[in-house]
Amino acid sequence: MKPLFTAFLFLSLPLSGATVILSPSADATLYGPPSEAIADGAGDWFFAGVNADGNIRRALLEFDTSLIPAGSVISAVELRLVVDRGRLFPSPLTAQRVTASWNEGITNASGREGQGSPAQGGDVTWAFRELGGSAWSTPGGDFAPTESAAAQVTGAGVVTLSGPGLVSDVSSGSLIPRKITAGSFAWSNTLLRLRTASSRAQTP
Repeated sequence: MKPLFTAFLFLSLPLSGATVILSPSADATLYGPPSEAIADGAGDWFFAGVNADGNIRRALLEFDTSLIPAGSVISAVELRLVVDRGRLFPSPLTAQRVTASWNEGITNASGREGQGSPAQGGDVTWAFRELGGSAWSTPGGDFAPTESAAAQVTGAGVVTLSGPGLVSDVSSGSLIPRKITAGSFAWSNTLLRLRTASSRAQTP
């Protein structure tokens, strides 16, 4: 069985005692070789990891931080994923900051979406940030070299990624264009199927 997820970002604002919960404004899957011309940006699911055939999948999430009050100091950030089902546990999951903009696109894969569908103009793919437009500098996406957060997926339920790396990512994203993007990867022979839920941050 493949793990199924819902995602939320929780931000803590200590000065006001407030918590901001963000849902992804965009999500997509990068389908690795030999499926580079495949996409599923408009689908219900996104995927991270390696499938049974050894093909890489990378999940992209984007959060619009404009809902965070201007001038807020963010003290903690949690990225929460809800796992519905899965196999080959435990499985490591990491999040890294995406360093280039990308476009979700309109392709909506059929069935369980794990194989995607032929990409259309404007879709994000393994090679292109927007098919027909800008390419990634490196096929498979442009990412910060260090992990922002990591966690072990041990089975169905909630997995939480947190730490100073996510706080730094979100704090930087609070500036124009007020967006942050994260790529999620599972570095084992496990494919994680995820669904969008929400996120939250705390500020003072």
